[in-house]
Amino acid sequence: MKKEDYYVLPVDIIHRFNDIWKMLLFRKGIKWKLFLAFDLPGIVTSFIGSSLSLRISQEILSRALGLFLLVYVLVITFNQTFKQYSYFYWA
Repeated sequence: MKKEDYYVLPVDIIHRFNDIWKMLLFRKGIKWKLFLAFDLPGIVTSFIGSSLSLRISQEILSRALGLFLLVYVLVITFNQTFKQYSYFYWA
């Protein structure tokens, strides 16, 4: 393991304990279909994302984030289904 990999480990441990705590707290009401659909892919992709953030240069990551935010804003602006909902009561 590289020295940088040890920075991801504490964050990963905190997130895992948080997930385990929630599962113990709500074990009677857990919906396994939702867990398999959202939580399991979230755990896998968060590990992949944290690993990639250590291996890809900061400039490429910054540009990818900027491109993602630009596309997201354009979709929200020009997609009619997002305009149907008003999150503010005065709008």
